[in-house]
Amino acid sequence: MDWDIRNSVVTSLLDVSVQSVVKNIKSYWSCLDVLPSNLRDRCLHLMSKRGLLTDINIRKVLHDKLMVLDLSESSISDVGLQHINKCPQLRKLDLNATKGCRPEITTEGIKCVANSCHYLHTVYLRRCTSITDEAVICLAEHCPQLQALNLGGCHQLTDRSLKALGEHCQLLKCIIFSKTKSFEVINQLLQICRLKFYFSVADPHHTLQLPL
Repeated sequence: MDWDIRNSVVTSLLDVSVQSVVKNIKSYWSCLDVLPSNLRDRCLHLMSKRGLLTDINIRKVLHDKLMVLDLSESSISDVGLQHINKCPQLRKLDLNATKGCRPEITTEGIKCVANSCHYLHTVYLRRCTSITDEAVICLAEHCPQLQALNLGGCHQLTDRSLKALGEHCQLLKCIIFSKTKSFEVINQLLQICRLKFYFSVADPHHTLQLPL
């Protein structure tokens, strides 16, 4: 019991310390680089949930063991995405736009991520309206373990993106995408991936996913 109490106290003190660092991030700026990865993770998680990550401060909390990164609430552009090259073990990246669109995330930013993070299996890009087929093609070619991809509202994409995913990402289980020009390409994707997909149409997006 005494051990449990002490452990709880230590955890509480750690949480309070992390909150203090995040609240006064500028005061601790020079110290962030030397924090161990588990403490950076705590700072990163809190900053992510509060939407405090920026192109400037994100480089201070990223590290080479990071596996999940949620930037959906934060104001990040291609400049910030360039720092993700420090995270070669990254598995999941959430860049969904929670409000409006994210034109500041472009093809160049996504290509930078794809060229550095080859183990990505989940990528969310909802309403990142500036990305083009070249971004998705680069993801497909460099991240063959992709299983879930959200491209809803990315209106510049065409059938080329789906063809590339079919050629390179046979582990795909769920795709959300804007309307394409041809349902024939969708059928080709299903056949290439050799998976039984459930298909539904939800205006203005199409969704492909495995049955629950």
